[in-house]
Amino acid sequence: MVIEPMPQDHTTPRFPHRRGAAADPGHRYQMWCKNSLGEDICIGYSQCATSFQQMIERHPVWHSWRAVDRQTPK
Repeated sequence: MVIEPMPQDHTTPRFPHRRGAAADPGHRYQMWCKNSLGEDICIGYSQCATSFQQMIERHPVWHSWRAVDRQTPK
């Protein structure tokens, strides 16, 4: 599992017009994985860093999941 801090600009690469922190402000983690083309895709938001792990591992083309911590360090 990889948990990394949210980038300073909060912009998701695939959807530059969306801001991660505003997309779903109630959840701490932004869940990412790679698709069959090797592209990073954001698949959702969660309070638990491992909540999407099983779904990604069972999906036929998703792999290399990671959780991005959107909480601002104190």
